[in-house]
Amino acid sequence: MKGVTSISLTVVVCLFIGVVSAFGQSAYRISAPYPHQNLTIFLIHGEDTSSNKNLITLQEAMEMKIFKVNETEDVNELGVENISSKYDVFIQAGDIVKE
Repeated sequence: MKGVTSISLTVVVCLFIGVVSAFGQSAYRISAPYPHQNLTIFLIHGEDTSSNKNLITLQEAMEMKIFKVNETEDVNELGVENISSKYDVFIQAGDIVKE
């Protein structure tokens, strides 16, 4: 198990270096690891520099009924449509989409 933790830490450090390089800032810090069973979470702390204040989650969009889900000809694929001109919708990998 020790090898898995060191690989995870290496990945997080590389991601952190990428974040600092991409944004040209060093005002970010990584908190200590929070392990639970086979998952370890490192939180990245820093100032919110996003200019998009109208970003909502998929669940929020579905509740507001401003997001359409359409079937496609492929069984494993759905089409999605944001019908709001006010909000952008964030869909995270692993989100469950229901018609």
